[in-house]
Amino acid sequence: MVEKNKATRRRLSADQSRMLILEATERLLQRQGHDALTVRRVAAEAGMKTPLVHYHFETTEDLLIAFYRYIGEKHRLNIEAALASDRPIHALWDVNTARDAGRLMAEMIGLGHRNEVVRAEFAAHVENFRAMQAQAFETALRPHAAAAGCTPDAAIFILTAVTTALIMDRSVGINAGHEDGIAFVKACMDCLEP
Repeated sequence: MVEKNKATRRRLSADQSRMLILEATERLLQRQGHDALTVRRVAAEAGMKTPLVHYHFETTEDLLIAFYRYIGEKHRLNIEAALASDRPIHALWDVNTARDAGRLMAEMIGLGHRNEVVRAEFAAHVENFRAMQAQAFETALRPHAAAAGCTPDAAIFILTAVTTALIMDRSVGINAGHEDGIAFVKACMDCLEP
């Protein structure tokens, strides 16, 4: 059976092999964290030899940048779906507080701390996603525009800050204040999107 799997893998296109590698990177990051992320471990997770990973991604940095773009595209699609929903602010909250996405986000931040190029890629994605999400708040905040500081950028910053705090707290087992904080945020969202 092992021989059959090897033969099947050899017939994969370059795009399919790259996708296997990126999916393996995601699984490894979710399960073991950014400190465990090595090309050798990614290759093992993908069921291929290390040189094949290097064939598709010359350096670990190339792999990480491709991975950020892969995750960024998935996140962009989730944000677009949320923006197209009947209650986009509520849907954005759901996208940004999903447990799996939260763990991955925390690990990606950790990777960004270790590598300047990866950090720049991550920052560019976050800026882009905040701009996309601000669209939903622009419509919802229009009736409240007279309120001081009530801007779409401020609202998305607060939403991002709260969801990031939830993600970081959950990653280390902290739950104090979450229930009340989430209830407060949801009440605010209900005022904007009844």
